[in-house]
Amino acid sequence: MKKIITASALALTMILSPLAGMALPAYAAGGSQTQETEAETPAAITGTWECIGADFFGSGEYMDAKEFEEMMEMPLANYMSLQFWDNSQGLIVMGSEFEDEEDSYMPVTWTESKGTYTLDPGEWSDDKYSAAIDDDGQLTLKITESGDTMAMLFKRTGDPDETSIFSLNFNDQEATQRMSAFMQFGRYVIKDGIVYGCYYGDRLAQVEIKKSGKTLTKGEESILAEDENALYLSLQGDLLYYISRTDGQATGIHCLDTATGKDQELIAGQVDYLAVTDNYLYYTDENYQIFRAGLDGKKAEQICEDEAYYVYPLSDNFIVYQDDAQNETLVLYNIATQEKSAISPEHSHHPVIADGFLYYITKIDGEYYLSRTDMMTGDMETGDYVLSYASFFIYDGEIYLDDGFHVSLDKWDKISDNLPAAWLSTSYCWVDDDCYIEEGISAYNLYNREDADNYIAMMTNEDWEEFSDD
Repeated sequence: MKKIITASALALTMILSPLAGMALPAYAAGGSQTQETEAETPAAITGTWECIGADFFGSGEYMDAKEFEEMMEMPLANYMSLQFWDNSQGLIVMGSEFEDEEDSYMPVTWTESKGTYTLDPGEWSDDKYSAAIDDDGQLTLKITESGDTMAMLFKRTGDPDETSIFSLNFNDQEATQRMSAFMQFGRYVIKDGIVYGCYYGDRLAQVEIKKSGKTLTKGEESILAEDENALYLSLQGDLLYYISRTDGQATGIHCLDTATGKDQELIAGQVDYLAVTDNYLYYTDENYQIFRAGLDGKKAEQICEDEAYYVYPLSDNFIVYQDDAQNETLVLYNIATQEKSAISPEHSHHPVIADGFLYYITKIDGEYYLSRTDMMTGDMETGDYVLSYASFFIYDGEIYLDDGFHVSLDKWDKISDNLPAAWLSTSYCWVDDDCYIEEGISAYNLYNREDADNYIAMMTNEDWEEFSDD
């Protein structure tokens, strides 16, 4: 059971022993380096905050650092600290008064409305947390439990640690969708009603999809590149990045401007696992070692020397991959600190982030199971169902299994109790609100989610035969 930060232990008794939270998982400590990127002006709450005052009864009168230390024999600054990132993530840290104990922490997400920040601890706490920043730049944190409110006063001391695992947003549905599509070789991307991907033979195309009621129809079709079995598609604005594949072999990383039709090779040679962030291209070379380069393909640098598979950047500081040398287990690599931490204890692959967890396929005694790791605590679990096929797609609280059916994500570990009456083997390449693309028995088809009988053929399996045989 998670231990949580509560207000009552403080506000009602004045016995100010540190509140128990969770100790940091091994990979969560972060480091001192930060990644320099151009960004918009961050929210006012973004930064690290040091405690300078405590009002345990909500009276408006703050105990200062000197008074606190005289009573508690520990500095007020060490008692509680805050850290907020510009992606709506935050962290409340409680310092320990004992040298042999670790600090406790509670992750939160924040939202802002009219100058007031609401901090949501999710399942970590039932208490209410809010913050506001005054004209002097000081932050007041209010914690309410059972009608009792305490307040803590903070000053900003610097920027947040971008190398901390808590800087990542593990609840971003679009990020889950992108990662799911990546793990299915990034065959298709759909944005603003346009499907990008291979279409009727060796052609990279964009196809407009129109929806009227339950009916899907094709609109304008444009061939972007002939003789091109493109994989690992990633769309950044009008720019479509992909791995060019000819005669069954990857020949390089390309960038195609979908507005002008200009196609440029950025990196030549045998590459794999292309993933694109706002700042970098991440990929593996012919030896499956991880590299990254600028979005123009220049200034390529090797990230680490491991032989890696299923390589995916969670940010420009963290990468998840399958480490071939560590029994093909999944690891989390901190680029800034060059630290590597285990995520799974067994042979695992196909990692996808969703709702605070990393879901993946684990091979145990020759059978495949769905497993997950809590990215805040490091706790690992394995489900009850033996999978026939070893991949899946997550979208909007549902997990679409390649066994040919889907269940709600909250039943991920009880699939055996939620099996449909019948299903067919299928591989989900894309899922969104309107449709899904799947690899069926004989073709890749785009289906209307509201009417499975209404579909548009994207590719026949004969067109992919060469790819499938590799």
